[in-house]
Amino acid sequence: MKSRNEKRHEIVYTVLFCLFAVVFLLGFWIIAYHVISAFRSTVLNDELQKQFFESSLITSQNADADLTSEDQSRQEASVENPGSAGQEAKGEKQHRQLSLDFKELKSSYPDTAAWLTLEALRINYPVMHTDNNSFYIDHLYNGEPNSYGALFVDYRNRGDFSDQNTVIYGHHMGDGSMFGSLEDYRSQEFYDLYPTMMLYTPEGDYRIEFISGTSEDGDYEFVEFNFNSEEAFLDYVQDLRSRSCFTSDVEVHPGDRLVSLCTCAYKRENERFMLVGKLVELYTEENVPGNETAQADN
Repeated sequence: MKSRNEKRHEIVYTVLFCLFAVVFLLGFWIIAYHVISAFRSTVLNDELQKQFFESSLITSQNADADLTSEDQSRQEASVENPGSAGQEAKGEKQHRQLSLDFKELKSSYPDTAAWLTLEALRINYPVMHTDNNSFYIDHLYNGEPNSYGALFVDYRNRGDFSDQNTVIYGHHMGDGSMFGSLEDYRSQEFYDLYPTMMLYTPEGDYRIEFISGTSEDGDYEFVEFNFNSEEAFLDYVQDLRSRSCFTSDVEVHPGDRLVSLCTCAYKRENERFMLVGKLVELYTEENVPGNETAQADN
C-alpha cells in the first residue's frame, strides 16, 4: 500500500506532466499555425500573381508590338529600371506599363486598391483598402484568416492615392515576405541600387521615388495624411529628410503626393520603419488619346 508521501509525489508528477504536455502541445500548435500560415500565404499570393500580374506582363508585351521602336525602348527602360526613366513630357504619347485587369481583380476581391511591386524586395502584392485598420492585419486578400495578413491602405485615406500622403501597412515577416525586407533601406547602398518602386492602380501607373526612410515611435501618431498649407507639407517632408537613413536627391514640391510604406521594426520597443516616396505619374486614364474630348462632353 502506498504511503501518503508517495501519493503526494505521484499527484505532483501527474500535474507536472500534464502542464508539460499542455505547454508542448500549445508550442507545437503555434509553430504549426505559423508554418501553415506561411504556406497558405505563399501559395495564394503565387496563384494571384500568376493569374493577374504575370499574365498582364505577357499582354503588355504583346501590346508593345503596336508601338514604334522609340516608344517601345522607352517603355522597356521604364519597366526594367523605373528609376532610370524620367516622367513623360506633356502631350507625349503614353502607354500603360502593365495591362493588369483591375476590373476582374476587384470583381473577385472588391477591396483591392492597387498593386505594389519591387522585385529586389520580393514585393509583388495587391494592396487592399477597407473601413478599418484591423481586418487585413490577420486576413489575406481573399478574406482568409492568416497571420501574414495583406498589404493595406490606412482607412483614413481615400484609397485612390489622391491624398497628399497615402499610407500602406504590411507585416515585417521573418522570411522576408510582405514588408519583411523594407528595412534594407536603412542602407545608403541599397537605396542607391533601388531608389524606386512601381505602383499600379485602376486609374493609372506610378513610380514611387523614395525620399526618406525613418524610424518612428509606434506609441504616437507619426503620419499625416493631408496638410493645411503648402508650408506644412514641405516642413513635413523636410523633417523626414533630416531623420532619414539615406540621402535622396528627389525634389518634392507643393502639389506633389506621397506614399508611405510602414512596417514594424525591432531595434527598440514598438518601433516602426517608414519608407516615404513621391508619387510620379507614368500613365493615367486621362492620358488616353481621345479621353480629353470625352471628358469635355461629360
